[in-house]
Amino acid sequence: MTIDGGNYVCSGTAVAASAGVNLVWTAGHCVTDGTGHEATNLLFVPGYYRGAEPNGRWAFTVLDSTPGWEAQGADRFRYDVGAARVVNAANTDATFAGTIGTRAITFGLAPTTSTRFVSYGYPAAGKFTGSQQYACASPLRRWDTRALLDPMQISCDMTGGSSGGGWFLDSNANSVGDVGEPLVSVNSYGYIGEKNTMYGPYLAAGGQAQALYSSLD
Repeated sequence: MTIDGGNYVCSGTAVAASAGVNLVWTAGHCVTDGTGHEATNLLFVPGYYRGAEPNGRWAFTVLDSTPGWEAQGADRFRYDVGAARVVNAANTDATFAGTIGTRAITFGLAPTTSTRFVSYGYPAAGKFTGSQQYACASPLRRWDTRALLDPMQISCDMTGGSSGGGWFLDSNANSVGDVGEPLVSVNSYGYIGEKNTMYGPYLAAGGQAQALYSSLD
């Protein structure tokens, strides 16, 4: 995608939506840097692997984020989720459901430190090149810095480019985001000097993320 003249890469997930709607779930900062700074030229390339594009390119038609992210306030990372409707560039009748499949989203999960997640993404900074997908499996480590509605921390060494990649509930603790295990967060941010950690927003039931999903579904 392009934001304010700069080209960037992020990660995303094809999520369940109404018939005929192809919906990508990602981080808020992958679609906008605030009101008036929306992404253009956004393409979703599912299954990308070292230059191969086995499932084609899907171009955005509509994108949006949450009011909390767009306001760019001090608590903005609590709301760092975004979404885009897309169409297949070569076949506008193609659907996610009929080609690559989709994943459900769960809002209002009540995780504890025994809850396990698997995070996926295409990191492109540091030791990574953005050429293939990586995964991190980790239990919930802590909240940043309060309970429930603030971002969650997991152990993960992925870097820039992985933003927006989905966190899946690892309900059977096999370190794989199996089909049927729902998306519960996305890669959002890390701190300089804090190694091998990743934070993702908590998707509250009835909160801004769920309202975003409902508006584009």
